[in-house]
Amino acid sequence: MALDRANEEVIQFNLDQVVSDLLCTLTPKLRNSGTHVVNKANRDLVLTGYPGVVSQILQNLIINAITYGTEGMQQGEITLQTELSEEWVVLSVSDNGKGVSPELRECLFDPFVTSGRGIGHTGLGLHLVHQWVTQLMHGQIKMESPPEGGTRFVIHLPIKIAASKGLNTGNNG
Repeated sequence: MALDRANEEVIQFNLDQVVSDLLCTLTPKLRNSGTHVVNKANRDLVLTGYPGVVSQILQNLIINAITYGTEGMQQGEITLQTELSEEWVVLSVSDNGKGVSPELRECLFDPFVTSGRGIGHTGLGLHLVHQWVTQLMHGQIKMESPPEGGTRFVIHLPIKIAASKGLNTGNNG
């Protein structure tokens, strides 16, 4: 998955292929964590956008779930699901872990927010995910705390996005 995301172009891609490739690269980390991923994504879903960015978004969410949600659990589970809604795909990434502490829920996507500062985490992961979803993919993301526990991230992505001036998130001036 060594992609130069800064030069990535808008292309058509199969979401299931992106998910499958990502899960293959994460297999050792998942195995060591005791957490498994249930992939319920639509196998035939084709999007137009940045597949590398989608892969990075999912990677960050899965790594966060392993690190903060299901850590130490005997049977941690992360579920990926998709639904179609008119011109949008709704992608959810949920885990059966500890959930997000109430004091972090409102500011979870802010830069430098982390409960892992003591173990060297910077708190930029979810901030970057938010930026990629909203700025690059022209979508929306929210975090939910389901009544049954755990954490769910719900992402709305357009099925087709128009090309922009590359993935530079700085001043396109």
